[in-house]
Amino acid sequence: MIPTQFGIIDKIDKNKRYIEYEPEKYNCVTIDDDIYIDDWWEELTKMKTYVGGDLNKPSVALDRLGVTLIPPCSRIRKIQRKQREGG
Repeated sequence: MIPTQFGIIDKIDKNKRYIEYEPEKYNCVTIDDDIYIDDWWEELTKMKTYVGGDLNKPSVALDRLGVTLIPPCSRIRKIQRKQREGG
């Protein structure tokens, strides 16, 4: 299993680079990358993100080897899509 961790940053500091590994600070949960991320990859490539833990580096999808910041608008789109699909 390749672990991938997700956490929530309650208040983002636009001047901070989120490159330190701090899973306890953000109450991260671990999922199995091999099972979930691989299956979700096509959908994730459409999701607005920021890579390198830096809001000055817009991208799409996840940085599989580093920190990815996912803005609320991306999370909302995914929830809305699931609701339309009946999930």
